[in-house]
Amino acid sequence: PHGPSQCAGEYQVEPRRRFNHMPVWTQTGGQCYLYSTKHGHWMVGLAQKDSKVDIGTICHKRHRNVMPHEVRGKWSRLVDRFTWKADEDIKVRELGSREALGRDAPPVLCVKVPNSLSAFAGDYGLDPCRRVNGMRLWRQFGGECHLYGSSHGHWMFCLKEGHIEQDVGVLSLRDHKGFFPHEAAGTWDILRAPGEWEPDLEVSISSTPKNDMPTLLYVSGPCIYAGDYAMEPGRLANGMPVWRQEKGA
Repeated sequence: PHGPSQCAGEYQVEPRRRFNHMPVWTQTGGQCYLYSTKHGHWMVGLAQKDSKVDIGTICHKRHRNVMPHEVRGKWSRLVDRFTWKADEDIKVRELGSREALGRDAPPVLCVKVPNSLSAFAGDYGLDPCRRVNGMRLWRQFGGECHLYGSSHGHWMFCLKEGHIEQDVGVLSLRDHKGFFPHEAAGTWDILRAPGEWEPDLEVSISSTPKNDMPTLLYVSGPCIYAGDYAMEPGRLANGMPVWRQEKGA
């Protein structure tokens, strides 16, 4: 929880691979790597190449052939180039069946963006089978926007799926520390210009979908558009409800 956030998330064992005679785990949908060093320490590196030189950012010393989720004692995190600090909040555990199937994460997230970038507002559905950089992924119902964990350990909203591979977005919560978007502490930032982020205190995410939407609306104006509009149950467009004109198109 105290960083580095990019190491958080789920890891999968590589069944046919060993490193220094011990199993290896790779971050699901990411680049981080959990392996045993030649000195007998469990190490989390930011990339697979770190294992070649026995470096990383999270470490448990002298594992004595005990698996990462079963070792006793505290894990440590690298605070500068040569200094390790014990951190009792770092946890490595085996996933249960609910977590492996994505059932521990909220199936729907409600996103509110009152001030700007309203294209990102609405309801997002969980993709239970997909991970990005070890973290869950949500997609806007009836839209193209996605909410994912970036390789730098931030929650990120992007306009389309292709931006996930590019690791970019325009709405970000820095340093998620492994928490879900609706539970992570901090302020969401909006990208105003390349490299320029501005905090927006009004952006909020909830795991409780909106249920206060009116089922019937009246629209005044040109005859072709005026009249009563009824909500179409279960239908969303770009994460928002849809109302259809009664006896109209």
